[in-house]
Formats: sequence, C-alpha cells, structure tokens
Amino acid sequence: MNNVYLRVETRLQERIEELRKNSGKDLPEDLFEPLFTHLQDVIDIVASIKDYSTEPYLEKLRAVVCVDCAQDPQGSCVRRNAGMCGLNDYFPIIVGTIEDVLKTETGLPS
Repeated sequence: MNNVYLRVETRLQERIEELRKNSGKDLPEDLFEPLFTHLQDVIDIVASIKDYSTEPYLEKLRAVVCVDCAQDPQGSCVRRNAGMCGLNDYFPIIVGTIEDVLKTETGLPS
C-alpha cells in the first residue's frame, strides 16, 4: 500500500468515527464496508475527476465500484435502497475527505 492510500484510509476512519459520534443514532457496523472494500477504486475516481458537483464522481462510482459490489445489471442496489451503504449516503463527505488528503500530497494536482 502506498502512502496516499494509508493517509486516506486513516483520515476516512477518523471522519467516520466523528460521524458515528455525531449521528444521534447507531450507525450499522458494516455501513462503510463498500467504501473500504473498494477504497483504491474510490481514491482513483476522486483523483481523476475535478468538479464542484459530486454528480460526475457518483456516475463514475456507479460504473466502477457499484457494479462490482451489490448493484444489479439494471443499476439497482439493495444496500443503497435500504440506506445501508455509507459510501452512497456519505459520498460528498467521503469525496471531500479524499480531496483534502490528495491536496496535501506533494506532486498531486489540486
């Protein structure tokens, strides 16, 4: 694993812990499993797209990550539909966290 991956993983774990503390309800333990299972793909998606909207990131996520997770060929996902996908539910926060780490790495575009 490279330094960027480890920094992103650590920062996301810290951010998720903050979300859990501030949630006001218990978040399921496996809510962020899709994120960490596909973290390198998510990092690559965020690094490859620079946009003020999360829509381009989300489109790429559906095409790369979701098809390999629980999404069916029609684009529906039981985890997403049940509100059990932290990657989907907290996507803007995840993108922002990854972008913050990428910006601090030397040699990476901001």
